Amino acid sequence: MNKKICIIASGGDAPGMNACIEGIVNFAPSNFKFFGAIGGYDGLVNDNGIILDRTNTSGISHISGCFLKCGRSEEFTTPEGVQKALATIKRHKFDAVIILGGNGSLSGAMKRLEPNGINVIGIPSTIDNDVFFTKNSLGFSSAFEESVRLVDNLNITMRTNNRDHVVQLMGWYCPDLTNSVGLATFADIIDTFDNRHSHAQIAKIWANNRKEGKQSNLMILQETKGKDIHDEAIHSANYLGDLMRAIATENNIESATSRVRMSTLGHLQRGASPSARDRWLGANYAKKALELINAKQFGVAIGLVGDHFIAVPLSKIMDKIS
Repeated sequence: MNKKICIIASGGDAPGMNACIEGIVNFAPSNFKFFGAIGGYDGLVNDNGIILDRTNTSGISHISGCFLKCGRSEEFTTPEGVQKALATIKRHKFDAVIILGGNGSLSGAMKRLEPNGINVIGIPSTIDNDVFFTKNSLGFSSAFEESVRLVDNLNITMRTNNRDHVVQLMGWYCPDLTNSVGLATFADIIDTFDNRHSHAQIAKIWANNRKEGKQSNLMILQETKGKDIHDEAIHSANYLGDLMRAIATENNIESATSRVRMSTLGHLQRGASPSARDRWLGANYAKKALELINAKQFGVAIGLVGDHFIAVPLSKIMDKIS
């Protein structure tokens, strides 16, 4: 008997999503048929998608981004949008929906699909690694490797010019990426959402390092999320200005504009080529999803705990994130 499965990549893209999609289609038996929603939940709301098979998914595992397109859907948060999505699922007679995404994407499945009788399976996919029920979400390894590479590049030019520098990373409220990159690059300061440093503290640490002979300092900074991209840009500019003033005061100089620089890696982290680790994770998440479909075990997300891929009830997840 044929089974029809819909695959959605919701929220922000994460390296490894393509590997997971290729794995699902590649490992599935011939009686499984797949539909890929375009643009996350909007693909369900607007009935916009494509048939997935080996002709259009083979060989995509090494490509970054997500060929199905990702996105957050405002319409899916409305009752009218949910009804449109449910109508699409009913029209195509999907036996299950697989959602690749982070907490917000899984929350959408739990709140709006499962209560309406839809069989859902979640696969954690976010570079932030802020999904509590798994050791590694898809995308974290790739973003970590790329961030370290980019910071190494910055270190070379900053040391050449004896400059101090701040490198801002993504992460929302999860410090995993900032802490990991900071340790791997031997940053002088690792500044996270739950361990913030004042500008005066940073200036003092850097000044002391210079007195001890270090001519270039590095801080890895976890982003501060604003209401929108303009707020974030203004916050970053103000942050740099305040830091330069603190450095000038600490060092008793008129200006620190020639001494400090700030770089925001932003989407460069997301655009990384999938690491071998993320491709491996994608393949294993895919295998586990198919196993759960065959066992008719739905309303769950897949997590990596120790060396085992397990199914975690979405209800347990919602208790943590709601």
